Amino acid sequence: MTSPRHDPSAGPESPTSGQDTDDGQLLRDQKLVDALRANGFQGDGYTRFAERLARHGLGTIEGWMRSGLIAGRWSPDRGASPLTYFIGMCIDAYPNAFRTWRRSGSRSVAATADRPEPESADWKTPESEVIAKEQIIGRWAALPERRQRVLVLEAQGLTHDQIARLLGVPIAATTALLHRARKGLRGQEEV
Repeated sequence: MTSPRHDPSAGPESPTSGQDTDDGQLLRDQKLVDALRANGFQGDGYTRFAERLARHGLGTIEGWMRSGLIAGRWSPDRGASPLTYFIGMCIDAYPNAFRTWRRSGSRSVAATADRPEPESADWKTPESEVIAKEQIIGRWAALPERRQRVLVLEAQGLTHDQIARLLGVPIAATTALLHRARKGLRGQEEV
């Protein structure tokens, strides 16, 4: 029995899970995109396709909201807006796709013309900053409370001597705590 012929302008036959392992499905997807392109990405076929993608995207976003916002993993105390948190979650969830996109050079030349080359230590993107911030947040949470406290006290402007007196420890112990706390935040020491 043969399957009925699929009309590419009608939209995708079935939603994919994000892992395209079926070569036949990839071929059908290519035909669909070709048909949409031939119609200038306009008309009823494009509208149906866009609506289907929007429904799929909405389901993905709702899942993220349940796991991130509703479950309490996002917090304003961590310094990221919900939008930034979402971008970070996307990058974290799809690191290979993100790296492929970065290497593809598909970004606008105008948007990147004033940036130094990637090999430069000064080269930062919003994505790399989000990833770095999320790593630091995770490392901060893994630090023992005492190490967090000495870092906060130092950030508030207290001297090592003042911190030592507050904690009731020798100055050398305060210095060692600060050193280990900083190493922990850089990911160089097990906490």
